[in-house]
Amino acid sequence: NRRQRQMCIRDRAYTELFPDVLPKATSFFMRLSPTAKGATMFRVSLSHPLSLLAAVLPDMDARVLEPEVELCAGGVEGRLHFGYEAAGRHIDCTLHVLHQTEQPRAASYGFDDHIAHRVVRLPHYAMELEGGGRRVPMPDPMGLLVRSFLEEVAMDQPRLVDPAADPGMRHLVQLMDAMPPEDSPTP
Repeated sequence: NRRQRQMCIRDRAYTELFPDVLPKATSFFMRLSPTAKGATMFRVSLSHPLSLLAAVLPDMDARVLEPEVELCAGGVEGRLHFGYEAAGRHIDCTLHVLHQTEQPRAASYGFDDHIAHRVVRLPHYAMELEGGGRRVPMPDPMGLLVRSFLEEVAMDQPRLVDPAADPGMRHLVQLMDAMPPEDSPTP
C-alpha cells in the first residue's frame, strides 16, 4: 500500500543511520516545530508520530495508552507522553512540540535515544537525515504521495480508504481527547 511504500523509504534512511535499533526499540521520541501555538501545536503534529509508529510496528490491533499532556505557559512549547502497544511490543513515546516560524523548521525523531535530525537544504528543499555523525538522503514524502496518487489515477482505480488507517484514526481521536482546551497551560 502507498503508506507502507512512503514509510519504508523513511525507515531505510533511519536504519541506514542506526541499523540495529528498530527491532529492539522500547522508546520513541519526535520533535516537531509547528507554526501554530497552544494546544493547536499538538493537533497539527499528532499524525506524524502516529504514522511513523504504525509503519514501524504494523498491527491492526495497536493501542495508545495513558496520554499525558504538558503545555507550557505562553503556549510555545509542549510535550505529550503516551504508550504505544503493537506487534507484541510496548513503546514509551514522547512528542515534543516547539513553536517556530522560520523555515526550514526543526524536526527530529528516534528510537531508544538514537535521534535523527531532518536537515533541509534550500532552495531546492533537499532533505537528509543526520545522526550518529552521518547524513543520508531522504526523499520528500510529499513527492511520494503525489506519485502514488498519479499511479492510481493512471490505473483508473478508485481511491479507497486504506483499512490500515483505521487504528491510526482511532489513536488520533484518543490523543486529541487528551489535549487541554485551546491555549490552556497544564500544571
